[in-house]
Amino acid sequence: MDSRPTTAHAHRRPRGARVGRIALVTGAAVVCALGITGALDPSTQVAESAEIQTANFGVQPGPLKASVKGVSQPAWAKGLPESTTQVLRTIRTDKWCAQIWCTRTEAWEKADGSWHIVTRGSGKNTRPMIVRSQVGQSGFASAASRHQGDMRTPSGVYGIITTFSTTKERPTEMPWRRRLPTSVVSDAGGQSYNTWVEVKGNRSGDRRMMSWGLWIDWNNPRLTLGRGERPVPGKGSGIFMHTSNPGAPFVPTAGCLQIGSPADMAWIVRWLKPDTNPRIVNNK
Repeated sequence: MDSRPTTAHAHRRPRGARVGRIALVTGAAVVCALGITGALDPSTQVAESAEIQTANFGVQPGPLKASVKGVSQPAWAKGLPESTTQVLRTIRTDKWCAQIWCTRTEAWEKADGSWHIVTRGSGKNTRPMIVRSQVGQSGFASAASRHQGDMRTPSGVYGIITTFSTTKERPTEMPWRRRLPTSVVSDAGGQSYNTWVEVKGNRSGDRRMMSWGLWIDWNNPRLTLGRGERPVPGKGSGIFMHTSNPGAPFVPTAGCLQIGSPADMAWIVRWLKPDTNPRIVNNK
């Protein structure tokens, strides 16, 4: 999530300053898409000029037994809109670690009446699109119990409000916004709660972990101040699926869903199509 707008000088705080929302778990800072107060995870120490090496992210395909065979009606697909043919499903896994926040994200597509996991690459480099991911420090929450600051990721089925990237050109057919240095989704109370705003003086909106991602339709997100159904105060703000920083250790988030590799998150943004009515499926 993005932090609440504070002063125009907040970006002058030193790296690692103890501001905003932070908790420590086994020595690693909890991260999400923290906004004007700056990202507080250890990856902020990675130089902005560092060359991105996908191999450094520890991203691996999941168990191949769950790969590309079609399934006519998997249990998690019950209740999806009839028109939905693309799904990003995130569930717990112990494949990489045993923490409650360790998850895997799968890209599913429906064709000829069957669901199958999408493959990426070609030839010897073909792999199922099953990637390591992380959710909130305290795992998943039911939609009814999830609230601001509980460090949990909402369970359930959700739409996508918009995709985003820091690229100058639109990289996707989906609704898209460019993340600027001034971009913030506020968790402050009042009119701007769970609303995308541009804050003069903010310098962290286009940081590496927000270079690619999407905004999950949780608690009535607003793309424009005052337009659309009002978010419920205290229910939670800025629940994203976003990428990590290059070379960062795997750590939990404050409620977002974090994909380990920027290359994988970029692939997801480009893969999604609006005419498939795509859905996010969490903890099903």
